[in-house]
Amino acid sequence: MRKLIVFLFASFITFFVVASNPNVSKQVTVNGIQYYQYTVQKSEGFYAISTKFGVTQDDIILANPSTKEGLRVGQEILIPIKTEAKKENYLLHTVEKGETVFSISQKYKISKEEIYSLNPETKEVLKIGSTIKIKSNATTENKPTNPSPTSIPQKTSVTDKPIQQISDNNKENTYIEHTVRRRETLHSISELYDVEIDAIIKENPSVVNGLIVRSILRIPMGKKVQQVEAITEKAFEEKPIAPIPQTSVVANKQDKKTHIKIAVLMPFELEATVRDAGMDRFVEFYQGILIATDSLAQHGITIEVEAHDIGKTQNQLTKTLGIPSLKEVDIIFGPAYSSQIPALANFAKLHKIKLVVPFSPTVPEIESNEYLYQVITPQSDLHTSIAKEFSKVFSNKLVYFLQPRKDNLQDKKEFVNQLKVAFNQNKVSYRTGFLGDFSASRLDSIANSTNKELVLIVPSTNLVVVTQLSNMIQSVQSSSIRIFSFSEWHQLQIQDLYQLPHYTYTNYYIDFKDSNIHAFFTKLRNTYGIAGTQSVPNYALLGYDLANYFIGLLSNYGSNFESKLQEKNNGLLQMNLQFEKVSVNGGYQNKGIFLQSYDQQGITTLK
Repeated sequence: MRKLIVFLFASFITFFVVASNPNVSKQVTVNGIQYYQYTVQKSEGFYAISTKFGVTQDDIILANPSTKEGLRVGQEILIPIKTEAKKENYLLHTVEKGETVFSISQKYKISKEEIYSLNPETKEVLKIGSTIKIKSNATTENKPTNPSPTSIPQKTSVTDKPIQQISDNNKENTYIEHTVRRRETLHSISELYDVEIDAIIKENPSVVNGLIVRSILRIPMGKKVQQVEAITEKAFEEKPIAPIPQTSVVANKQDKKTHIKIAVLMPFELEATVRDAGMDRFVEFYQGILIATDSLAQHGITIEVEAHDIGKTQNQLTKTLGIPSLKEVDIIFGPAYSSQIPALANFAKLHKIKLVVPFSPTVPEIESNEYLYQVITPQSDLHTSIAKEFSKVFSNKLVYFLQPRKDNLQDKKEFVNQLKVAFNQNKVSYRTGFLGDFSASRLDSIANSTNKELVLIVPSTNLVVVTQLSNMIQSVQSSSIRIFSFSEWHQLQIQDLYQLPHYTYTNYYIDFKDSNIHAFFTKLRNTYGIAGTQSVPNYALLGYDLANYFIGLLSNYGSNFESKLQEKNNGLLQMNLQFEKVSVNGGYQNKGIFLQSYDQQGITTLK
């Protein structure tokens, strides 16, 4: 009887939500997860919808990746139906000053994701004196853990003294962190790091119940990793990192700069009583910059680094801009928040200083400020260059655009139009059809009737549509069919979707088997006492790449390096930086991407 009452109550709740929200058209089940299908109304934002359904903004974006750039009136989205969480025993931990989610996870030998799952608010803020839940099976050790960053050196010359450590080095942490990716198994991870499966299970007891995509594992240092780090760390430090090869163009000696001043303006907020969990990312970004400057300094370049905590407000930024030494720097990396860009952009323009905006995809000032460099370019601004490059890759293939709806409405319509223009210019063969009219047998028939590879493009990031495609391709027999996947699909976690080979593109790519990557994370741990989290994008690697790239340009060509922006940089670890001028009087946007092909054998970078 008790079970019946619970069932009836749950049914009533579901009925009440649907009945009280006429914009909920129906319930659907995708990959075993139940969703409401909801139509966005006028003036509704994430806050209103998440409050209405008792979910978070992250829940909505995860189910509908296209909403990452905003909601549209009339847009149909999926809202996960919340079920009662299973009760678990847990410990209580009181947050002390200087602690971060990472340092707490170290203390109890659990992953950050386990803390986030019990304490969702810690993704946004970790408040001193607050109490958080820790799984009862977590263990703590008496040995000291690495403290969180407590100071940022305001100014340092990397030629006069070594990089100042932001946290103490702990040699006992002989492990690295690995973020689980799709299709990975304990066996494949053990082979990647050359460690026993039992050793991984010992450090991560929860994996006996299966791996969870995007969860973080502690990997003990196996022989392979230790040997690679022992060999490559020295090579990493000794390898010339000046990013622009001088084989085709030799810079005039008078253009070169041997003394370079840079400034990093970030909201570190290390002494704040309420510290956002995201602030650690900016510290990691700064650490990556310092590792790059240290490596470059070993090749005769004198680099002065200023770091300033500008918080989140205009007030704090204004005070920082009054510091006299800031007017003398060659380049500034920052800010983190869009609201601070206008003032900093004006400062850079007034004093003719290069300003690299590392995180914000919205920089209106770039249209009229030639000193701005925007690293994260909106996807819509990349459509033309992506379409152009894929038209070359698909020149000898047959492409089918499978529209998800007969009314030709889809969230990738603009991109599809750009693809078709590029395909027409490069004479790429393509056809158009309706996804619902196709089956596995029909696709096999088309593939068998042509001597070309068949590429399927379904222009949608809707979970239901992509699941429909995934279900269909399970029965495909032909080996000459490939899928074009959008970057947002990776967040949908539809494992069967990747049964066929894929073409895709991405702004970031880390080859975790590359010895330089192993060396970087080794140096990060040895210098700052932290194990690098192998997630993409990685903020420390982003800082390293940007410092490497721009300091290399300044060193080789002086302040007027704009004509050299298209030259290939061989020293980058995560990004493909290719800056293009946006207008006659404007700044530069990064149009660099990675074109990739991947199958059962792994990932192949096409560009």
